[in-house]
This record gives sequence, C-alpha cells and structure tokens, in this order.
Amino acid sequence: MAVNWQTFDAAVLSWLQTATSFKASHVILAYQNAVRPGLPYVEANTRFSITDEGMRDEEQPDDSIAGQLDTVTRSDVTVSCRFLGPGAMAAAASAKTFLQHQDIRDTFAAAATTVLNRGNVSNITSMLETTWQEEASLDVILSVTGLSSQTPGWIQDIGITGSVGTTDDYTDIIGT
Repeated sequence: MAVNWQTFDAAVLSWLQTATSFKASHVILAYQNAVRPGLPYVEANTRFSITDEGMRDEEQPDDSIAGQLDTVTRSDVTVSCRFLGPGAMAAAASAKTFLQHQDIRDTFAAAATTVLNRGNVSNITSMLETTWQEEASLDVILSVTGLSSQTPGWIQDIGITGSVGTTDDYTDIIGT
C-alpha cells in the first residue's frame, strides 16, 4: 500500500479539531467542494507541497514471502492551515502548541506520520468588504510513510555445465 492519504487527512483534521475545540463541521479540508462554515473555522490544505527531496525509497526483501520486495516511501508534506474569524491567532497558536502533545503525536503515528517542523504562526488579517476579518496561517511540515509490496521474483538456482579454467586474474567458465 502506498501512502494512505485518507488516513493522513483524518489525522490532520483530528489534530486541528482537538487543538482549536472547533466543531467537526468547522475543521475542513481546503479543496472540498462545499459551502464554507460560519466563522470561526479552520481549513487545511494537506497537499500544499510534497517535496521531491523528501521522497526516499528503501527497498527491503521480505524473507517470509519468496520473491517479495517491500518499498518504504517517505514524503515530506507541507500542510498549510488558514484560521478564519474571531480568535484566529489564538487558534493557530494553540494548533502549533498541540503538535507537541503526546496524544496528537500518537494520532499522527497511527497514520504513519511524524512532525518535522511546527512552522510559524502568521497574522494575515485583511479587510473583507467594510470590516476587518481576523485570519492567521500556520504551515507545518509532516513526514508521511507509505509501504508498497511487489513480487518481481528472483532466480533461485543456476545450473552450469562445462569446466572451470582459471588464470591469475580471473576465472573463466568454459562450456554451455
């Protein structure tokens, strides 16, 4: 199985709901095709950036299954969170702090994810029509692991007929 993005998204949403105490309907994914909830709410773009430098494959033969090769893939993912409405800065600061809590780390671990960088909270409050709308952002870098298995097979035995001749520098196999 490659990276399970559904489990990854669920872990991110769980972290944000726990950290902000927002109702589940006020913690959303940024790319959802749905009406935005009333203020305050937080949206998480869980595919903001997946760095190529973060892709590292480790091939490991699985000795329990003949010919199986497991590939572990690690990706560094930047998750961009926007907090909107009253208390946006406090909610973003809380989300950053909660990344240090063991229960949040356990939630991420269950999704094969770990925190690499907790990022910075930025105040991006702006004018919306005639009033100021409090808004904050937090970009965190998470490392997510995926596993895929394949059975390419391998050569178990080789048979050679003929004779072996040697020289000082190398061995020749002579024959068929």
